[in-house]
Amino acid sequence: MKERGEKKKKFERNICIFGYILVPVFFVILYLLMTKTYEDISMGNARSDSSVFGILNHVYHYIPRLGEFYQQTAARFMTEQVSFGPDLLFRLASSAAASGVVYFSTAFVLGRRLKLRYMDVLIYLGIMLFIMVSIFSEAFTYRFSFANNYALALLASILFLLLFRVEVMENKWWKDIGAIIIGFAFGISTEIVPVAFLIIMAIWILAKIMKKELKFGDFWAKYKIQFFAIIGLFAGLLFFYSGAGLGGRTSGGYAEIYDYVALGDLFRNPLDTVYKLVHHVWYNIRYVFFAIPLMCMYIFVEVSLFKGDRKKYLFWQILLFSFCLLFVGATSLVKVHDDLYARFMIPMFMAIVLSTMLFVRHIMEYSKISDKALRAATLVEVVLVVVLVADMTFAFALYNRTVAPMLNAIKYNPGGELQIDSIEGDYTMIPSPVFNLKQLPPFDWGPSADYVKFGL
Repeated sequence: MKERGEKKKKFERNICIFGYILVPVFFVILYLLMTKTYEDISMGNARSDSSVFGILNHVYHYIPRLGEFYQQTAARFMTEQVSFGPDLLFRLASSAAASGVVYFSTAFVLGRRLKLRYMDVLIYLGIMLFIMVSIFSEAFTYRFSFANNYALALLASILFLLLFRVEVMENKWWKDIGAIIIGFAFGISTEIVPVAFLIIMAIWILAKIMKKELKFGDFWAKYKIQFFAIIGLFAGLLFFYSGAGLGGRTSGGYAEIYDYVALGDLFRNPLDTVYKLVHHVWYNIRYVFFAIPLMCMYIFVEVSLFKGDRKKYLFWQILLFSFCLLFVGATSLVKVHDDLYARFMIPMFMAIVLSTMLFVRHIMEYSKISDKALRAATLVEVVLVVVLVADMTFAFALYNRTVAPMLNAIKYNPGGELQIDSIEGDYTMIPSPVFNLKQLPPFDWGPSADYVKFGL
C-alpha cells in the first residue's frame, strides 16, 4: 500500500510539472515563431534612429502606459523574425510576461503559491484554455504590439491584486519597495482598471469604517504592504495623467472611429448622449454579455449555499462583479469594435475568468471531489493544452516559412515612411485548424474582418 501511494504521488508530481511547463513552452514557441506585423515594423522604422531615452520620452508625450513603453522599445530592437541578440531577449521577455499572467492568475484563485497538486494544475491550465478558446486570445497572438502591450498590463494588474489576496509574511523594507513598484506599474497599466479599483477600494474602506470593523488609524498596522502599494498606485496615476496621451484618445480620428462621447455632452444634449451611452454598453458587451447573470449566480450560491467561514470567496466575487460593472460603465464612452475589442475588453474578460475559477475551486472544495476525478480532469486538460501547443506550432511555423522569402520586400526608411515593394503570392495567414489562432501580416494592416477571431 505504501509503495502504491508513493507511485501515485510520483505520478501526480510528474503530471503537475509537465502541466506547469506547457504554458511557458506555448508562449516561447509562439513568440519565437511569430513574425513582426506591419504595425510593429512601421513603429520600429519610425524609432530606428532614436535612443531608448528618446523612445521613452516620445511615449510619455504620446500615451504613458506601461506596455507602450515596453512595446515601442521592443519594436526598435526586434527583427522581423527571430534572431540572436536583443530580438531574442525581447521575445523571451514577452513570453515570460504572458506566462506570468496565467501563473499569477492561478495564484490569485488559490490565494497562495502553486503546488504540485492536481487542483492547482487544473486551475492553471483551465485559465490558459479559457483565454485561448476565446476572442481574447488575439491580445496574445494577433501581433507583438498587442502581446507586448497588454500582457504586461495584465501582469501588473494581477500582481497588484495579489498583494490584497495573499498574506505577505515578514514585512521587510525590500517588500515595501516592491509593493510601491508594483503599485506604480499598475497605475500606468491601463486607463480604466486602476481608477475602477480605487473606487471599489474607497467604498470598501468606508464601509469597514462605518461598520466599525476598521479604524482609520489601524489601516497602517493591518495593511502596511497594501498601503505602500496604494502609494505606488497614486504615483503611477499622477505620472500617467500628467502625460499628454489622453488628448489623442478623446479627439481627432481616434475619437471619430470609436464614436467617443464626452461627458460634457450630458449637459449640452442629454437625451442623445444617454442614448449613445446605452447603445455603446449593449454593443460593447456582445462577447461578454453572459458575465452579469453568471457572476450574479456565483454570488447567490456563495450567499445561499456556503455557511460561516466558507463564504471566504464572497468578498472577491463581489469585488470582481463590481469591477465589471464599473468597467462596462467606463467603456460606454466609446463604441469598441474591430481589433480594438480583444485588447480593450480583456481586463473585464480576465475578471470573469478569475471569478469563474474561484467559483469552480469553491465548488470542488465544498463537494470534496475525489482524487480520481481530479486526476482525470487534469489529464484531460493536459491533453487539450498539448493539442493547443501543437496546433499553434503548426500554424505559426508554416506562416513563418511562408513569409520569410517575402521579407526582403520591406525597405526601411528611418524616421520616414516605410516602403513595401510589390509581393507575389498570398501572405494571409491560414489560422490554426483547432483553436483558430492567427496573426496579422508584415506587409499591410490586413483586413480586420478576416483576422478578428469571431467577426466584428
